[in-house]
Amino acid sequence: MRLVAKSREGMASAVTHLSLTAQVRQNDTQPELQKLMRLKDELGELSAADEARYRRLLRACEIEILKVH
Repeated sequence: MRLVAKSREGMASAVTHLSLTAQVRQNDTQPELQKLMRLKDELGELSAADEARYRRLLRACEIEILKVH
């Protein structure tokens, strides 16, 4: 597990796959979160309700990953 500042997430690194953000993207335990991530990537933004749901699911997924590691 590697925590990375938001401002450095875009920088390529040999250990990028260890970042919390990358692990959340690879996690398939929450399909609704994956769907919202794809939608956000495609549209660039989400509706207010979807954004709130996205943030809740994202935090839950991050906590789940951190507990495992």
